[in-house]
Amino acid sequence: MSKNIIAVVFALGLLAAGWVGYGFIGTNAIALAMTVLITGTYLLGSWELRQFRVATASLDSALARASEAQDDLPTWLGTLHPSLQNPVRARIEGDRIALPAPALTPYLIGLLVMLGMLGTFLGMVVTFKGAVFALEASSDLAAIRAALAEPIRGLGMSFGTSVAGVATSAMLGLMSAISRRERLDVARRLDGCIANELRPLSKAQQREDTLKALQDQAQAMPQVVDRLQALLEGVEQRHAQLNAQLVEQQQQFHREASGAYTALAETVGQALKHSLAESARLAGEAIRPVVESAMSGVTASAQATHERLLSTTQAQLASLAADWSGTAERTAQSWQAALQHHEATTERMTAALDRNLQGIVQGFDQRASGLVQALQHSAEQTHAHQVAADAERLAAWHQALEGTASQLADAWQRAGTHTLAQQKATCEALEAAAGQITRRASEHVSQTLAGVTQLLNQSEELVRTRMASEAEWTTQQRQHMNQLATVWRTELAALRDDEAQRGQAAVARLGELQTAVAGHLATLGAALEAPLTRLLQTASDVPQAAAEVIAQLRQEMAALSERDNAALTERAALMGQLAGLVQRLDVAASQQQTAIDNLVGSAAGVLEQAGVRFADALGAQAGKVDDVAAHVAASAVELGSLGEAFNEGVTRFNTGSDKLVDSLQRIEAALAQSLSRSDEQLAYYVAQAREVIDLSIVSQQGILEDLRRLQAQAPAGAA
Repeated sequence: MSKNIIAVVFALGLLAAGWVGYGFIGTNAIALAMTVLITGTYLLGSWELRQFRVATASLDSALARASEAQDDLPTWLGTLHPSLQNPVRARIEGDRIALPAPALTPYLIGLLVMLGMLGTFLGMVVTFKGAVFALEASSDLAAIRAALAEPIRGLGMSFGTSVAGVATSAMLGLMSAISRRERLDVARRLDGCIANELRPLSKAQQREDTLKALQDQAQAMPQVVDRLQALLEGVEQRHAQLNAQLVEQQQQFHREASGAYTALAETVGQALKHSLAESARLAGEAIRPVVESAMSGVTASAQATHERLLSTTQAQLASLAADWSGTAERTAQSWQAALQHHEATTERMTAALDRNLQGIVQGFDQRASGLVQALQHSAEQTHAHQVAADAERLAAWHQALEGTASQLADAWQRAGTHTLAQQKATCEALEAAAGQITRRASEHVSQTLAGVTQLLNQSEELVRTRMASEAEWTTQQRQHMNQLATVWRTELAALRDDEAQRGQAAVARLGELQTAVAGHLATLGAALEAPLTRLLQTASDVPQAAAEVIAQLRQEMAALSERDNAALTERAALMGQLAGLVQRLDVAASQQQTAIDNLVGSAAGVLEQAGVRFADALGAQAGKVDDVAAHVAASAVELGSLGEAFNEGVTRFNTGSDKLVDSLQRIEAALAQSLSRSDEQLAYYVAQAREVIDLSIVSQQGILEDLRRLQAQAPAGAA
């Protein structure tokens, strides 16, 4: 609908300019040229409004697809007109800046009126010159009337440029108002989308999300501390249980090892005794049949030999008794000697056998005792080596566990110290940054308020000076106009006197001419009175407009000061929250340091107890070494998992601290950006105020120049 209205309005303005220009074709080249210039200016303003409406239409169509901006904001902004991309981006991010407005159209609207008046003034100059030439060229009334008819018609036509200028200015102003209204509606829709669909993309929403994340993190910190405390308590309980189990297992191992070694010694002693006794018994039993058989054989042999000898002797004695009675004694003696020799031989054999048996028994005893001693020595050496090896292994394990515990304690101590130092440095840096930001903001606000106050004072002084100069200039212009009227009256009186002196014949004609000239001058005075009145009214309204601008500027500065004060209050509250958060972080860091120290101490104690238990377990019994090693490996795995859990906890704490530092840095950056935006807004308001003052001065200078031209043209027309 608005598109059709703008088309109709544009056609009306163009039709008015064409109609006026058509009337000037072939009659007045100057008016035609001014009409063409007015038409060109009108078309230029219409073209700018068309570009303005195209940009508005692109924003309107983009707002219909506002949901796409949440996925890809740069692509969505790329669909906008280039003149609206940066302002729309800034408004989405939270900057309250105005959308661009037509730059030339407001100036062109006034320029069209000025061009129409300029064409009218040029036509009036030409008309006055023609009238003066007609009056000076002829003295005949009919000729003068005929000569004045054409300039007067030209004067009527010259006012057509004012009609064209006013008509095109009105139509261009109407199109500008409609375009601005469209832009205002689209801007309202944009604000609604920013408050709803596009709110996640704004910096305010991001700051709220960051603050919410910080609050969630601050709320989660007590839970983390409670969980760490529960973990520490569980670890302490686990350590206590492990300590009790290791002590009990160590004592049991000692008891079992002592019992095992005692049983082993008793078993070895009994085995040795039993083996020696059994060996002696077996040796005796093994030797006894041999000795008995040998003795029985020897006895039997001796008895058989004795019997044989006895029988032989008896036979020989019986046979020889008769023959050799003399030899009986010799034979008896020889037999007695043989028996003695046999008995001695038998005794020697028995003694030799006894000695051999005793040597065998002694050698067996010696070998058995040597074997027992060797076994005892070997057992003692084995036991000593086993004890020494166990002691060395226990010492090595104890040293390794103590070194590991000391390394873990040092690592935990260094990590806790480093983390505490980082947190303290971060807190100090944040406090310093917050103080510096607050000082800078206060200094900047003070400097800004001082500059604004100075600017307002200068503006008020400039307005007072301008009002005084305008009042003085108005007085001077009134005096000049009075002088001009006096000069006109004097010259007219002189002209009447001259005409009276030229002859009574021309009195009637001069009277009629005077009447006609008076009528025309009255008409001209009435025609000139309205523009001069408007010019004077405009000149008198300029100081009032400047005063209104200054008042509006003061209101904006007051609103800006209130916003800055609110921002400072909000920043002070934020700094207080940051200080409380830093204090809570210090308390949490100290608690964590204490917990880490306790954990390191308990871990060192547990490791020492584990080393002692492991040493006791190694000295307990050889048969349970695998089980003890499995328990120790499980304990080492549990300690390793516990260390990994501690490392993970420290890593998470460092990660949380880094995230907190990053969040605080983002807050600091947001505060700095807010300060820069406040500076930009203040600079923008100051620039707007300067622009308004400059425009006011330029308009006043234009009015002064127009009045000076009128003042310069008045004596020329009178001449």
